[in-house]
Amino acid sequence: MAVSYLLTFLGAEGAAEAAALFGEKERELEIVSYLVEKRFNSPLACGCGRLFDAVAALLGVCWEATYEGQAAVELGEMVLPPEEGEKISPYPFAVEGEVISPTGIITGVLADLRKGKTREFIATRFHNTLLAIIIEVVKRVREITGLVRVALSGGTWQNRYLLARAKELLTREGFTVLCHRQVPPNDGGLSLGQAVVAYRRAVECV
Repeated sequence: MAVSYLLTFLGAEGAAEAAALFGEKERELEIVSYLVEKRFNSPLACGCGRLFDAVAALLGVCWEATYEGQAAVELGEMVLPPEEGEKISPYPFAVEGEVISPTGIITGVLADLRKGKTREFIATRFHNTLLAIIIEVVKRVREITGLVRVALSGGTWQNRYLLARAKELLTREGFTVLCHRQVPPNDGGLSLGQAVVAYRRAVECV
């Protein structure tokens, strides 16, 4: 995933960075590069989880996952304590219409790696960037719709730092925040929802 981001958003510069970071996986690098270049079996990703995968790989935190969400879990565990982490500014980002560009995040992570910043610092800065993006996007939606209630749902919200900080920041901005309590925010909740839909359909067909 990291290679895909590098090639897609940084072009030739990204290819050079990929070779420097993942050169020992030459064969895999060739295959991914070919798939991205030819757009073959490589649909665009829209989930936040894939961005976690990319950043975790860039930092060398997780190249091969042995369980679901491993990259995101391990990256989340590297975040500095709140008293330190809250002081770290986010990476640059751009929201273009309904699309959030990750280019500033990727280039920022690479720049911090070159500066010798610790993985913990970069992981924290990445998380703070996601928080800044969330606040920016939600405020834009409020301007358009007038909505003030925000539901935090999806696997990303299993991340304790993101959840706690998002609730704090959104509340400070005047939003009412809804969070999961009995049903998990990840695929477990999705599975439950699918079961409910299947049950209702079965009952209605009887």
